[in-house]
Amino acid sequence: MAVSSRVMASHHALVFGLLALAACERRAPDDAIPTPETDRVRDAGSVITVGRTPAAGCPASTPRARWGRGTVHGGTVTGSETWTRAGSPHRLPNGMHIVAGATVRVEPCAVVLVGTGRDLVVQDDARLVAAGTASEPVLFDSASDRPTAGDWIGVEIRARALPTSSLSHTTIAHGGAEPPQRGEPSAGIRSWMAAGLDLDHVTVQESTGWGIAMLGEAGFSSRSRELRITNTVGPGAVFFADAGQVRTLPDGDYGRNEHPDIFVAARGRTVQTDATWRNPGINCRYRIRRAARILVEGTNAPRLIIAPGTTVAFEDDAELDVGWDHPGALVADGGDTQNRIVFTGNGATVTPATWVGLLFGPHTDTTRSRVRFAVVEGAGARAAGAFAACPIASGEPLEPSGMVFLQGIRAGEMITHTEFRAGPARGVAIFASGDSPLPAEDFAAPTRGNIFAAAGVLRPQTTPPHAGRCAATP
Repeated sequence: MAVSSRVMASHHALVFGLLALAACERRAPDDAIPTPETDRVRDAGSVITVGRTPAAGCPASTPRARWGRGTVHGGTVTGSETWTRAGSPHRLPNGMHIVAGATVRVEPCAVVLVGTGRDLVVQDDARLVAAGTASEPVLFDSASDRPTAGDWIGVEIRARALPTSSLSHTTIAHGGAEPPQRGEPSAGIRSWMAAGLDLDHVTVQESTGWGIAMLGEAGFSSRSRELRITNTVGPGAVFFADAGQVRTLPDGDYGRNEHPDIFVAARGRTVQTDATWRNPGINCRYRIRRAARILVEGTNAPRLIIAPGTTVAFEDDAELDVGWDHPGALVADGGDTQNRIVFTGNGATVTPATWVGLLFGPHTDTTRSRVRFAVVEGAGARAAGAFAACPIASGEPLEPSGMVFLQGIRAGEMITHTEFRAGPARGVAIFASGDSPLPAEDFAAPTRGNIFAAAGVLRPQTTPPHAGRCAATP
């Protein structure tokens, strides 16, 4: 019987369709390069493969062993992408650069895994928004099956990244590998954003180097809050290159690290606007870099306030200067004996005369400054400035070796209820200099409440010259 051409064509189409279906079934699902599906990941071209089975539940809160292959990305994002919960974990084997004009939004519960020794970089004019919530966080972690501290470099935010970049309810884990730029500090998050990095309930954990490094003129945004840095293996919790940005440190938990320090490198050394250094918490302190000279001064007469209970530790030869070339003020008032502010050296034990001290210059605003219910210990290393004063004792030349310096000012009631410990054996606790027509101030008077018993110095104070001549030393 003859078969019509239409029947034959239908038969051939059916055969070819079955063969094509069989070929599709034989293809490994994760080797395909599908068009990304809207329920898994929405991308601008970075996706290489998407796993067949979307992630279930909240991957960021799920044990690593339950994660699937997820989504594999290439090395750049050039447009707008959303990295979804269903497409998690989002794997960046070669790291990722979010280039100018591009945006990546990371959904609640999403997981991002970065390859060993790689980083996630938000370039100038680019944006990263990790939008976790309290019940549905976001996780950035190492791609290693058994991650350890320092597996990957971390998240880097460039100086002109879009200020709408933000991380909320997000964890950065196991970062801190050495960055490609030699000499820069390593950290789980490295930011250059002078506009201020916006962090809300962010945790950096198990990092090498620092938890967070604020480089250049970078700081935190005024909206930042609840920063938690924990189990960091390295020199400290937070690194500030610019002393003027220390005021932006948000409230948080910084004490549970190998070295629970807020480090002030003071490459940008001047505090030029009113600032408060908050108490960073139990077992945590500010640490000032070796030989750094932090200045509190400016045309707007800035005032630096040190919060009660705070400890500021100075590495060798470091100092804090107020009102030297321009007006400035310092308020270090613990309020009572239970919340004393401590200015100390950096060693595990207090060693006499390792750091320079507190230096109040001729432009200090004494009406807005006070050192009260404080401790000054370990100061008295030789100061670099020139100080004109009287001998400590008859016939004995005075070198600038003191713990607190007053250059040409009347301190009035500025220094009270302060204890001096471990000063320079051949020096003084309070070094007053500069000609003055007024009677000498007595910082050892009982009404001042200062304590010199453990100062270890030759004299509690010097007396400044009176109209060009020396007065008797107390």
